[in-house]
Amino acid sequence: MSPWDKGRAEVERLIQEGKLQRIPATTYDGQTLRIPRNHLNSAEKTIEHDLEGAYTLVYDAMRKALVALLAVQGLRATSKGGHIVIHDCLKAQLSPQADNLLRAYDRMRRSRNNVEYPPVGAEEITAEEVRDDIKTVREALPTIERLLEVLPVF
Repeated sequence: MSPWDKGRAEVERLIQEGKLQRIPATTYDGQTLRIPRNHLNSAEKTIEHDLEGAYTLVYDAMRKALVALLAVQGLRATSKGGHIVIHDCLKAQLSPQADNLLRAYDRMRRSRNNVEYPPVGAEEITAEEVRDDIKTVREALPTIERLLEVLPVF
């Protein structure tokens, strides 16, 4: 079963609910992950003076890399679907092979939400957490790149 077939009913449901929309598919090239890589480089330089900003860059690097997986398929999250629909769509298509990657994204999404909208009494993000997630995203990029090369248009 190809990734296009796997999860098809779930992706169609997300489109029907207005959480995903069809767009003209983008073409994968060597520049597709340039922005996520730049965000990681910027995050590394920002850790010492702006932890929250650094973490937002790390999260955005992961999110934009995963958004590229949708874009090569001709899919895009809508404001109704938000960032969670990226996870839901890719999980339907790529689980269980990409479960670790998607768990990391979901954890980072929740951490970034706590950075942006800190709950009362929440612990602040640490430099170690930011560095760990920079490593997580850097290690995820080769997998994402391989998927970009093979995912067909939905």
